[in-house]
Amino acid sequence: MKRIRILLSEMAPMLLDIVANIVAAQPDMDIVEGVESETDLLKAVEFSDADVVILSRRTPVQGEFDGLLRSRSCLKVIEIEGEGRCGSLYELRPHRVPLGEMSPAGLLDAIRISVRHCT
Repeated sequence: MKRIRILLSEMAPMLLDIVANIVAAQPDMDIVEGVESETDLLKAVEFSDADVVILSRRTPVQGEFDGLLRSRSCLKVIEIEGEGRCGSLYELRPHRVPLGEMSPAGLLDAIRISVRHCT
């Protein structure tokens, strides 16, 4: 069984301790490194061969992790928001959605649905 390599970054000390203790108790997970600043994050991910980055931000920024995710297509980023009560998962995930038989109405529905998912 492959162990999941987790890199922790940019968390307040108390939250860092909580997350580290949760992860350390898992038999299939390893904390590979910690990073204090965003500028070192890409280098640390490459060096540590991390599978998951866990970090904390007060205000999420759309597209902030695009470059990081594109550098390693299987990487996942878990962002713990606010005071640790909410989170988001970022991943690079191209996918195909079968639309079935095409008709003018089906095409228009597909356009509307695809746009709705992006807003």
